Amino acid sequence: MIDESESIFADNDDDLPLFIDDDDTEDNGSAQPRNQWKVLIVDDDEEVHQVTTLVLKDFVFDKQHLAFYHAYSATEAKQLLTEHHDFAVCLLDVVMETDSAGLDLVPQIRNELGNPFIRIVLRTGQPGHAPEEEVIAKHDINDYKDKTELTGTKLRTVMYAALRAYRDLMILEYMPSIVITTDSEGIVNHWNAAAEKLSGVPIREALHKFLGDVLPQLNKHANLVKVANHSRQPQRATRILFDNDGDKKLYDLLIYPLHRNAGGGAVVRLDDVTNEVQLQEMVLQNEKMKSLGGLAAGMAHELNNPLGAILQGIQNIIRRTTPTLAKNEEVAQEVGLDLHTMQAYIDRRQITQFLNSIREAGDRASHIVSNMLNFSRGKVTHHVPTNLNELLDNTIELVGHDYDLKRHYDFSRIKLAREYGDNLPLVPCSPVEIQQVMINLLKNATQALLDHTPPISTPMITIRTQFRDDMVLVEIEDNGPGMDEATRKRVFEPFFTTKEVGRGTGLGLSVSYFIVTTHHSGLMNVVSHRGEGCCFSIGLPLKP
Repeated sequence: MIDESESIFADNDDDLPLFIDDDDTEDNGSAQPRNQWKVLIVDDDEEVHQVTTLVLKDFVFDKQHLAFYHAYSATEAKQLLTEHHDFAVCLLDVVMETDSAGLDLVPQIRNELGNPFIRIVLRTGQPGHAPEEEVIAKHDINDYKDKTELTGTKLRTVMYAALRAYRDLMILEYMPSIVITTDSEGIVNHWNAAAEKLSGVPIREALHKFLGDVLPQLNKHANLVKVANHSRQPQRATRILFDNDGDKKLYDLLIYPLHRNAGGGAVVRLDDVTNEVQLQEMVLQNEKMKSLGGLAAGMAHELNNPLGAILQGIQNIIRRTTPTLAKNEEVAQEVGLDLHTMQAYIDRRQITQFLNSIREAGDRASHIVSNMLNFSRGKVTHHVPTNLNELLDNTIELVGHDYDLKRHYDFSRIKLAREYGDNLPLVPCSPVEIQQVMINLLKNATQALLDHTPPISTPMITIRTQFRDDMVLVEIEDNGPGMDEATRKRVFEPFFTTKEVGRGTGLGLSVSYFIVTTHHSGLMNVVSHRGEGCCFSIGLPLKP
């Protein structure tokens, strides 16, 4: 039996054989079972290794045993630490090949090897050589023990505390959220894997730096750390934009003040809410579309009758002033009118052109009304299996022939990049309707690119397709002027347009949205920022 009240490292050699069992020791090269806490024992005394292994051989924490690794010098320990990055605890002797070998190893572990997670417990048989208070103050260790005072019970207590701290650090490290801790001035002292992935800044470069310096997107929010510490209340900021090489994400920020007894400071947490925000906007958009659908239907019916009368009246005026119609000639003779003279007057005064302009405007208004009715009725269309890559190519060819004489621009002036996915499955859809959506998006992109002042040096539209999550996705992206957030949120609303009077009805994108979401049970979204272009995305499910 081991006397738990006695030091396990007593200087009496007669005591050691009582609890040393060579069969319980392990070599560094032996295969270690999975799901064990890896413990590195660093000491130049073989008996220390044997006793530590024996005392802790049945130790269990969180249903996991310990796996022991052994080093007999700081040099050997550094090699093992380089090969294994998942040691939980290091029991480290101070005096080995040099009087300060253990102490010198600590900054190498933390700084050179970049391992802030391993819990380091210094053990020394010469406490006067390295006073406890001085060592803990100067070195990044987690505990300091005198071997002569370290009983079996105390060693296990130390191990519980060290493993509990390591486990908690690992929970923070591998959380999907970005978790950063700072002192009361905003200086980083913990930087988890998610923070490193988001920022691209390794942990060794982030530690001891100001939060706003290593994560510039939080620069204007960094003062919230001080506010949280002063007020003792959590601080929040929502929808912070992070743009990593065009990959735009929105994050919510939450800052929790740490208790002053814990040294002050704060825990900074960032959560990716991009998908959540997009979903919320889609729900709101669908609600808007439903409510506006009834309004559109009522307006369309009210406009249809007077439009029909205008178009019919124009048609009759043109017909009844044409000299080639027999009935016109007959009535003209009855009233003594020369139709050819009248036609000459009409031509000289450009009356026919005015009438044709009225008819064209009426036809355009009629087309708008027709779109409004389709928007409100949710007309059922026939779906057929369609190759979207081929449909896009046909659409591009169709739009390529479009030329606006008044504006002097054409689609052929745009640089086009096709990034099509290979082996896309056929999508059940209405090719005519989906082509209408694509034409709207391509024409809008063309107008945005070629109308911009100053001119864009290399106007470009990129079209992408891919298959993901049982949907075929289409992206149409341009490098135009983009739009602000207020415009982006309203872009699918009926009658909303930023174009000048006479150039936009405000129905193109709303009808496109309706076709995709209602007729095809798909998704449609836009990502845009002022000065950074627009990217419209369409998702069409294989099973609508």
